[in-house]
Amino acid sequence: MGPNNLFRFFRQATLTAFNLKRAIGVPVFHRHPRMGDVAEHPFALPLYDEDYTVDLVWEADDTIDSYMLAKKLPVYDQKQFNLNCNNKLDLLVKCGERIEETRHMTGIDYFFKAAELEINPTVLSIDSISNLAFHLQQKFYPCIGIIYGRRCLPSQKRWMDSYKNIAENYLRPANIRFLVQKFIERQLKNTRFIAVHWRFDSDWLDMCKESRKRGARDRNAGICRLVMGLSYDKQIRDRFANNIKKIMNAKNMQKIYLASPPNNIDLIRELKKSFGEDNFFYYDDLISFVNHTMYPGYAGNNYFSSFLEQELCFQSSFFLGAPLSSWTQSVLIERLAVNKTDYDDVLRIVTEGGHDPPPPGYPPLILQFPEGDFQFSVSKF
Repeated sequence: MGPNNLFRFFRQATLTAFNLKRAIGVPVFHRHPRMGDVAEHPFALPLYDEDYTVDLVWEADDTIDSYMLAKKLPVYDQKQFNLNCNNKLDLLVKCGERIEETRHMTGIDYFFKAAELEINPTVLSIDSISNLAFHLQQKFYPCIGIIYGRRCLPSQKRWMDSYKNIAENYLRPANIRFLVQKFIERQLKNTRFIAVHWRFDSDWLDMCKESRKRGARDRNAGICRLVMGLSYDKQIRDRFANNIKKIMNAKNMQKIYLASPPNNIDLIRELKKSFGEDNFFYYDDLISFVNHTMYPGYAGNNYFSSFLEQELCFQSSFFLGAPLSSWTQSVLIERLAVNKTDYDDVLRIVTEGGHDPPPPGYPPLILQFPEGDFQFSVSKF
């Protein structure tokens, strides 16, 4: 599980703690294993069929603005949590369905090791998070952890209505927000701009490997064909750029920021030519600005730079998100929670006017909610 999914689960845990009137411990996170950063705090972690060494992120303020969050509930980093709890959980709550799968429990074991917590706590299994308060009234457990399985949470709308109580305090680190605001002011000239998350690259082709389950291969088949087509078909690339330009013209926007993996650099360079040097911005422009504003190497790892790009997408006037991406999901949830509803599906937009892939076609952009009631929708609440 990558850091974006960990951030998603932490958001849910924070809301649970808030509703229970408890403190929240910011867990140790890890940087993305595929990005190749040099690890200062190395930890061996397998991902699918490969072994990686990831860098652990211990400081709470590298992940969240703990000062702002503490206005809603007490906040501790992992080390303080361990100190308060004697390096153990008094209770581990398994909420919902499909938690006992081997890969899920293996992941939990790796977390206990990374967080330096004792394994084998007392376990409580519940069907729904709404049942947790009752159990905690029966016996006091000072330090608890929660595993969110499927159908653990309430409906999307109920969850979002509840999350809005803390959304304005659940923020990325203060230095991230400051630097992004300066980038918008100085580089984007404080104008309305579109942010596009194009997650799909050669790395995504892994989703179509024979070793994947049939459902995953079918769901990603259209994307894999599109990724390959973008690498050699000028007509597909031109349609990609021209369709985004149509949206920008309709929204009266001149500037675009593209958030995309570094190995899409050939596509990025083509798009920069198409949109123009003064109007097209991407990772290198953002990182160069940050390092120049602060000092060389300040934006020195993928964990930090990913937060920068997510914050920029959150702040954008219009957002094109990538279906199936947990990165897009973080941005989408944050925008919906503060009623920033100007967004659309990047796959739908950039392929409009082209040939549809074989069924089931491209996956739509939905508010993914696997821990909830399965009533997926693009509702803008």
